Amino acid sequence: MNGTIICQSIFETVRKLVHNCMFLNVYSIGNAFTRLRKLTFLNVFFYLLHLSKKSMPIKMADFMADFSSVGFPDVSKQALSKARQGISPEAFAKLHSISVQKFYEKCDDLRTWNGYLALAIDGTSFQLPQTQRNMETFGVSVNQNFSPCAMASSSSLFDVLNDMIIDARIDSYNYGERKFAREHLDGLECIGLKNDKLILMDRGYPSYEMFQELLRRRLAFVVRLNSTFSSITQQAGEDFIVDYKPRGYKEPVKLRIVRIVLDDGTVETLATNLYEAEITLDMFRTLYFLRWGVESKYYEFKEHIQLEEFSGSHPTAIRQDFYISVFLSNLVSILKSDVDSEIAEQDKNTQNKYRYQANRSFLINRMNKYMIKILTGAVKAEEIIPQIIASAIKVRSQKQPDRKYSRKKKQTRRKHHNNRKPCL
Repeated sequence: MNGTIICQSIFETVRKLVHNCMFLNVYSIGNAFTRLRKLTFLNVFFYLLHLSKKSMPIKMADFMADFSSVGFPDVSKQALSKARQGISPEAFAKLHSISVQKFYEKCDDLRTWNGYLALAIDGTSFQLPQTQRNMETFGVSVNQNFSPCAMASSSSLFDVLNDMIIDARIDSYNYGERKFAREHLDGLECIGLKNDKLILMDRGYPSYEMFQELLRRRLAFVVRLNSTFSSITQQAGEDFIVDYKPRGYKEPVKLRIVRIVLDDGTVETLATNLYEAEITLDMFRTLYFLRWGVESKYYEFKEHIQLEEFSGSHPTAIRQDFYISVFLSNLVSILKSDVDSEIAEQDKNTQNKYRYQANRSFLINRMNKYMIKILTGAVKAEEIIPQIIASAIKVRSQKQPDRKYSRKKKQTRRKHHNNRKPCL
């Protein structure tokens, strides 16, 4: 994949955008940044775009030393905290949308499944700073001791084969999965991808209305059914067609029902509108397991990027950090594809029985380190990106295909592991 060219295009577009005075007018909140102050819109914007999990005074000191081209002033942390509330989180969501647009516009070898873009929809929850404002804004989860914890729900539309987050959202803890899913589908239509699209969803999403919605949008789908679909799941057979029509509805939905057997012997029931006989049970089994890629992406957010170590406690700061992390993740995915291709080419004629790939944590760190310098013009993207790729080729990780882990019913309290080091 021409990831280097795509990244350069993204940086060029973002740089022109953020230095345009209209960017400030669109994404500043209220009358923020209308007066001449030490902290300008771009000062604060670039400061936030550089993710760091250090304390605010240390991060400010490091930022001034490492990114002198930004001209970040020596101000109090209170002044910075107030100033960041004047930047809309949608400013960073815009950067993410640019990464998606440029990737699908310029990628010359999109990975597909039988001609379909395989798109998984799934959600997760994030623990937030324990403030009254966050509990009122996002909601709470109550544990077995009836102690409330501030939490938010998030959902993503993820291209599992191309490792790209197409759409991502964060909202209140009780925000419905299906409501998130419909918003993702709206966002997908706005992007206007040319390829046929196949939606993969887990058991929390299917309903008669969701099936109708997917068919109306002419989207292929594979969805795991839950126990509420007993009229279907109790039928005999491993591959059959049903006309699904719950009580109270007039028009039936034609569904193909397939059953796949997991390695532990568990049988899962899937519903799809892929009726072609050439698509076998084994193909459905492989396809459904592609959905695991979105789970790995959430692991990246929580463990590598450490998103839950938010840089601020205000709801605006929560949303800012979320969209910055999504943007950074997409940039890393684009570069990782190029690094993986170079590693595969180098290893093609070796006798080593192991195969390797890029170390994602290393790429996250390098991209986070140089992103601000590229956008401010301190370094040129066409010079620094090849250097990042060259260094990432040397810092490789061994591939471990077909890894299997039994699901733990009780989570360990241990938080710090020798093989899990922060990259920011």
